Amino acid sequence: MEGTDLIAFYQRQISELTMTVDLLKGQLEQNSSVIRSLNDLLAKREETIERLTESVNRLTEALEKSQVDLTKQKNINRGLGKLISNKSEKVDRSEDGTFTGESPRPMTEEELDARDERRRRERKTRGNNGARHFDYAKIEMEEVIHEVYPDSPLFNEQIARLINIYETYRFEYVPAKFIKHLWRLRKYSQNGEMMVGKLPQAPLVNSKFDGSFIAGVLELRYLYNMPENRIVSFFNDHGFPISRKTVNGLLRKSAFLLEGLYDAMGKAVLEDKYVSVDETYVKVLLNRPAASGKHIKKGYLWDIIAHNLGLVYFFYENGSRKAEIIYDKMMDYHGTIQSDGFSPYRTLGSDKYPDIMRLPCLQHIKREFHDMRDNPDARILFDLLNELYHNEHLPKKKGWKNWTQAKHARWRKKYSPPIIKKLEREISRIKASPTFPVDQRLKDAVTYLDNEMAYIPNIFTDASYHLDNNIIERNNRAVSLSRHNSLFFGSHDGAKRGALFHSLAASCRMNNLDFFTYICEVLNLLLHVNPNSPYEVYRELLPDKWSKSHK
Repeated sequence: MEGTDLIAFYQRQISELTMTVDLLKGQLEQNSSVIRSLNDLLAKREETIERLTESVNRLTEALEKSQVDLTKQKNINRGLGKLISNKSEKVDRSEDGTFTGESPRPMTEEELDARDERRRRERKTRGNNGARHFDYAKIEMEEVIHEVYPDSPLFNEQIARLINIYETYRFEYVPAKFIKHLWRLRKYSQNGEMMVGKLPQAPLVNSKFDGSFIAGVLELRYLYNMPENRIVSFFNDHGFPISRKTVNGLLRKSAFLLEGLYDAMGKAVLEDKYVSVDETYVKVLLNRPAASGKHIKKGYLWDIIAHNLGLVYFFYENGSRKAEIIYDKMMDYHGTIQSDGFSPYRTLGSDKYPDIMRLPCLQHIKREFHDMRDNPDARILFDLLNELYHNEHLPKKKGWKNWTQAKHARWRKKYSPPIIKKLEREISRIKASPTFPVDQRLKDAVTYLDNEMAYIPNIFTDASYHLDNNIIERNNRAVSLSRHNSLFFGSHDGAKRGALFHSLAASCRMNNLDFFTYICEVLNLLLHVNPNSPYEVYRELLPDKWSKSHK
């Protein structure tokens, strides 16, 4: 190939390569544009993902909050449902009264008719529309006798022959009556000596109110749970004008007079070898707002019931619910305590306190399972717990003769172990189920029961131990009623006074004492008791000793 041809050949090659390079450049620019578009699209997608992630997080938080709120609302609805339906947690029994152990089936029309006919016959035998007759003649009270003669103008008592006298009762109500006692102290001079009549001493120094008046105020406030303003209205409506300041002063001063008795109560309850412990909340008005800015604080009254003595001791430590309070109180106690599953009480039943044996409360355990009876697992555990109650009450229900504490102790050791073993097996089975962690409510109830299982056998070691802590719950109702009616205590000191008076009122109820009479007589007796008297002096004045010495 000649030189000119070779040059021309290379020129064509160069030209083709140039065209190829230009084409590649064009494609590269086009690809760069696509890449930029992809990068822009990717950036937009990342922004969208970030926004969606934030939205998902917010929705998750809102969902978690709504679940908490929903759980709270369900608990409130369950409580309201209980109040509306008034359903109890009694053991399911068939028509003959025996324990069924399963949900009661609907009764047929024939069974309903037979039941209604039986009830109708029972009402007919009782009469008075099925009401049980009460013999009012047995009530001891002031009695006025009215002799009623025939109103016929022909009646002549001198010639008529008495055939019979029919007696019937009608009761009159006399509202609260106040009596003003005027003491006229006569002063004489005899043989050069001045003599003046002595005024009977009143419980409170320089007070115009005797023990009965103070006892009346205390009865209305702590037995019938009337707030101070309603006591004032009650007295005013019945003809005695009094101020709230005066009522409050009587409460405050009488509490000071009864302090020695209250201190003796705190020591006496711990002498009992079997006690129940619990706490209930109250509201207290603060002089200065708390850290939360609120002027009302939620505090706690602790209480101890001595089962054998029938004494109830409430105490208040600035509203605190710290574990150290009950630890200090029970530090030197030797005996048995019964409580719910609050962690400080469970600690008292641990090896740290070897002198204390703890009993759980089966009603606290049963409560959640009762509300979940639609769940088959919850129903099984609920029925087993009810079976313990059924067997416990069986001797009384069947009327077994000559039933002694010793026999009941043997009966407890016979019926309780098989049921407790069944409970343990069912707990293990339910906890091993793959669906167990899903139902949080069932999980919490089963966990609570499992934590208490080690203590349940303790209940059946003595015939005198209760299956539950209901006795202390009933005494706490008085505090709840007072909280509902009075809303709050006026101060920490007011809460301490409340603990004192609630202790005396509850102890009188436990010993079937008339609270008014007891307070009236004790206030007058304390006039002659040195405030520094030893514990033994005040111990004799506590309701359990008082009830025995005044029968």
